Amino acid sequence: MKRGLITVSLFIALFLLKGFFQNTMFQISSKFSNTNIFSFLSKKGDTSQEDIAQILRENQSQACRIDNLENENNNLKISLGLKESLKDPIVANLVSRIKEELRVKFLIDKGSEDNVKKHSAAITSDGFVGIVDDVNINYSFVLPYFDPSFNISARISSTRDIALLVGRGKGLNLKLFYIDINSDVKVGDGVVTSGKGLLPRGIAIGKIVNVYMHASQMYKIADVEPFADLSKAENILIIVAD
Repeated sequence: MKRGLITVSLFIALFLLKGFFQNTMFQISSKFSNTNIFSFLSKKGDTSQEDIAQILRENQSQACRIDNLENENNNLKISLGLKESLKDPIVANLVSRIKEELRVKFLIDKGSEDNVKKHSAAITSDGFVGIVDDVNINYSFVLPYFDPSFNISARISSTRDIALLVGRGKGLNLKLFYIDINSDVKVGDGVVTSGKGLLPRGIAIGKIVNVYMHASQMYKIADVEPFADLSKAENILIIVAD
């Protein structure tokens, strides 16, 4: 029991440290962005149009970096808010990776005796791992996000659009289908669980790395890079939905 509480505390501490670091970086970046043009111009008595254009380009690049940091910070705030709704989180160890003909499942050392339930969410300190797919008395199986049979409802954190997130195989980014054609979704936006299905709302999944129109021209599709690296996963937190 003590070991479980310590591990849960470590998960939350990691989230808090990430949030603190990104907030600090955002504040520093914002200060630099607002002052570097004026400090540069004050030092140079004669500034050419070419110099000014270069400064504006640098500031535009800086603004993009700040925007990305802000998006990531918002995702972390959502993840931190999640801990308030956790009901008896269960700490499990990833025992092995079971390879079947067409699927891969993670075997964990907690089961129904520990109150693990089917369709519960599995996460690490980095983000979403997958869904509990099968439960036995002393062990369970988790279906990882990259499995081709994996699909859940997900939300784009910046636009609030809800779309279908689908696994495409190990080592490949996830696909987000059926995004509204008029959505302002863009590269760098975060993706979280929507809360519209069996999973809790607001679990950080990943960030969008590519957006394009479906061949039908009826909706948009996005490629999503997951936050959690499952090749390094060891300890897993199981979140049992109410």
